[in-house]
Amino acid sequence: MGNIKYIIAVYFVIVIVTMILLYSLGYFKNISYIFLPNGRPNGSPIHGSYIVTAYFHDPRYFKIFHHQHEGIDLVPKNASNTFLYSTINGIGYNNYDVCGGNSVIIKNLNYIIYLGHIKVSYIHSGDEIHYGEKVAQIGETGMFGVCVTGVHVHYQIYKNEDNNWVIVNPYPYML
Repeated sequence: MGNIKYIIAVYFVIVIVTMILLYSLGYFKNISYIFLPNGRPNGSPIHGSYIVTAYFHDPRYFKIFHHQHEGIDLVPKNASNTFLYSTINGIGYNNYDVCGGNSVIIKNLNYIIYLGHIKVSYIHSGDEIHYGEKVAQIGETGMFGVCVTGVHVHYQIYKNEDNNWVIVNPYPYML
């Protein structure tokens, strides 16, 4: 009985060492978010002071654009403060969609953050992104006049609830 426990322990050590070696060689690049801390988003993607120009489910936005505003629009108070920072650990992806324009998406097992209307991305899709890392520069890409009303970042958060990604109000995560 003691030999079986020893063999099982050695087997698990070999598996773990092999996984660490393969991970360090980049074999798990697309799923490496599994190994990152999966904490909730914390803070604002803009460091320093900012102005909120549209809130989550803002009735003013609905009145103008006839659809719900599924995030928060932020504008830095200081015009030279144009960098955006990750509010979670995860894997980063560059994206483009008609309304959001150029965007950065950062995903871990529990949360996804979306930074829309960016001018420049400083990451490559598949990069491991850490909390507080500079990921983009604020911009005004996307369908101007419909989704974009000037230089700002559209900040969205999705939460994994029983394997369903649900959009949530970012404001409580920014306090």
